[in-house]
Amino acid sequence: MSFRFQRRVSIFPGVRLNFSGGGVSTTIGVRGAGVTFGKHGTFLNLGIPGSGISLRTRIDKPTSPNNFQPGRASQPTAPEMLPTPLSPLYRPLLPGEGEIASAPVSSLTSPGLADLKKLINEADALRKRLEQELADAEKKRKRAEIRLNRSLWLIARLFNWRRIPHLQAKVLEERNNVDKLEASLNDVIVNLEFDFDQNMIEKYQRDFESDFRKATQSAKIWDVTASYFADKFKQRTVANHMVERKTINFGFGNSEIVNSPVSPMRLGNANGEDILIYPAFVLMRDQTGDFALIDLMETSLTFSGVAFHEEEVVPADANVIGKTWKYANKDGSPDRRFNNNFPIPIVRCGELRLTGKQGLNEAFQLSNASSANALASSFANWQKILSSGPITSGPKATPTGSAEESFSDERNPREWGEIRHRGRSIYLAFDLIFIFFSILLIVHLFSGTSTSGMPTDFPKGVERQEIKPTINESPPARPEPIAPSNIRKIQPPELDVHAQNPPKDSTGEEPQPSHKPTEHPARVKVDFANVRSSPSTKSEVILRLPKGAILNVIGKTNDWYQVKLDTGTGWMNSVTLDVDK
Repeated sequence: MSFRFQRRVSIFPGVRLNFSGGGVSTTIGVRGAGVTFGKHGTFLNLGIPGSGISLRTRIDKPTSPNNFQPGRASQPTAPEMLPTPLSPLYRPLLPGEGEIASAPVSSLTSPGLADLKKLINEADALRKRLEQELADAEKKRKRAEIRLNRSLWLIARLFNWRRIPHLQAKVLEERNNVDKLEASLNDVIVNLEFDFDQNMIEKYQRDFESDFRKATQSAKIWDVTASYFADKFKQRTVANHMVERKTINFGFGNSEIVNSPVSPMRLGNANGEDILIYPAFVLMRDQTGDFALIDLMETSLTFSGVAFHEEEVVPADANVIGKTWKYANKDGSPDRRFNNNFPIPIVRCGELRLTGKQGLNEAFQLSNASSANALASSFANWQKILSSGPITSGPKATPTGSAEESFSDERNPREWGEIRHRGRSIYLAFDLIFIFFSILLIVHLFSGTSTSGMPTDFPKGVERQEIKPTINESPPARPEPIAPSNIRKIQPPELDVHAQNPPKDSTGEEPQPSHKPTEHPARVKVDFANVRSSPSTKSEVILRLPKGAILNVIGKTNDWYQVKLDTGTGWMNSVTLDVDK
């Protein structure tokens, strides 16, 4: 018989403290939903109040391999896996494990190559100084070009005409300075020469360089940066080592400082800049810019085949030699305690170890093991050739270029004159064209034509009020433009009365045309024109015609035209029509 102690204390709404034999925990939430925090973990509690249905699940990761999942007491949880690879924080490192890296670059140089290293470092320092000067010169050139472009604007050009040749000369001067620095920078290089006979060069290219080219074609190449012994019990694996690796590439390529007639072999390096293998030495560089030159005879490249548990995508050229499990027993069988256990292919990879007497230590893995093995054999054979071949001396270095070289800043006087003349002619032409069109625009704006298309100058004897609506008239809404053929559709019905009984003028007599009733075609030249019942601005408007409407004039009285309509006649002011006579 066992006793159980449990008590809950509400601190404030939504927060409770739980006291039990297992310790103290805190619950945050409301009835039916809450989260409990305690030394055994963090749990989510969900339920429907009054129904007896509830759910409790753990939402954090277990911190102890002896914990069991709630609700699954019959099946123990998987033990916690240690990081891969095993970090030195968990235990002291054993011999043969830890980070795989070379000694500091400053201590790797072979004694016989110290003078060459000094020459390369001096060239690199000079190159950095020239690069900084080139960057400053580029900024000055851009500023000079901006000032010149601004001075060429029309308004600015009118005030800075005399300064434009000087600004053009300044731009040329800055461009000349940039060209000079670029030429000096390209000349700062160390040229190498190797005293090999033709037979040695052919062997190098046929064997060593050819095998390296095949190795570069491997589907996957890794730089192995660390290696640790695996704890087979805690990590549930049959592997002996756990490694850290990063994907890199192999290839060919010269250094910016060193120029060689033979392209060096380039090995990617995850810990710094790439490693270059020349026919007689190895060139390394750290992130601070310091160089190391290692005699090839003081290095070794060894091959070893490794069986790797490939949890990533299996490379196409890798040889699969078996399989294992993510969590395996000592005999290689799957550990049934893990639900997410899955098989892992075992592939055979080639491992290359590049080492040297001065502290060189680099490791690489290639998915194509046969290519890695051939490269290691070619490396050893080339070392034998170097030790027995007819070499009169080591690599010779010839520095070229200097920052103190004289570089003429003089431009051809004819070129200066052409620039000045060309600048004056081109911009003067643009100015004249601009002024010409500006005058045309001003003349057009003040030519006497209003924005509405109505002439501002009225014929003699015609008052301005005659083309305006009467005082009693309210301006009608702007109608949609109508075609002349549709006039009869908008003709007011009163037009028939006026057509049968012509209106009389102010004297009480019927107006008589001053000309014979010969018809002349006319066109409306204003936006909208009123057709009235009599030749007076006080008479009734019987129709409004849009601009461009065509009709016939049959008579004229003073400044009024009598026009012919489909259902009669009407009167229009002469300023609204263009009459063809």
